[in-house]
This record gives sequence, C-alpha cells and structure tokens, in this order.
Amino acid sequence: MVEVIKYPDPVLRKQTIPVDFEEMSDLEIGSMYSAMLTALVDNHGVGIAAPQVGIDRNAAIIQDREGKFIPVANLDISQRSGPYYAIEGCLSSPGIKRKVRRFTTVTVYYQDLFTGVKHKIRLTGLPAQVAQHEYDHLIGRTIEEYGTKID
Repeated sequence: MVEVIKYPDPVLRKQTIPVDFEEMSDLEIGSMYSAMLTALVDNHGVGIAAPQVGIDRNAAIIQDREGKFIPVANLDISQRSGPYYAIEGCLSSPGIKRKVRRFTTVTVYYQDLFTGVKHKIRLTGLPAQVAQHEYDHLIGRTIEEYGTKID
C-alpha cells in the first residue's frame, strides 16, 4: 500500500517540476505511475497527482468517462467554460468536503506519461472537474486553502 500525503504537509503546496523524458528513466516513470495508481485504486479515487504520493513532478492520473485511467505528464489547462460550484473531496483530506469553483468544459494539454507524446483533448463533466482538481495539486493548490468549508 502506498501512503497518500495528507494536508497540511508542505509537499502539497509546492509547484511541481516538469517531467523531463530525457532526464527520467523508464524505470523512474514506471515507479511513479505505479505509486500513483496503487494509491488511487486503494483509496477508490477518480484522480491523483504525483505530489500526493510524495513526488514533486508534474504527473497525474485522471479517470475518463469510461472509467479508464489516463496517465498524464506536464498537464496544462486552458479554454475554460461554464463556471459552476462543485462539492469535492480529496484523497489528501479524507472526510473533508469543500465547495470549489470549477468549469464544465476545459481544454487539456498533456504528454502521455509513458511515451511523451503530446495531446490536446476537450473534457466535460466529471473528467473536466477531476483534471482541474489534479492540476491544482500540480501547481501547489489544495481545496483546503481555497474551497469553502461544507458543514
């Protein structure tokens, strides 16, 4: 079992380092993916970011509409539309819910975590929300700091 880093651990508030496919070995990338996937599955999550397992890289796993896990590196989000407020939980803050501002549709840029191939996809609904949540982790933001507490 892989331990999920809990809020307020300072590692969750740090901006991550990009995944450099020339610098990192396949073994390092595989190990990072394995740690994230194990923690995600063991905790019944829909997404996880590398900082949540103590790794300071811009990498995450996001679940799509079909339930498939997408391993991403160097995630960036643009073209947000349809603002709304969502009630979210986080593996790093078990039992806590926060109301956070999200967008129903986002354009996501990323590299495949294993091949480095660049992708641009449009996400809507829950996958868009998950991508935004994990992106926040990658830039050092948590729902604990900017979300509104739900009683």
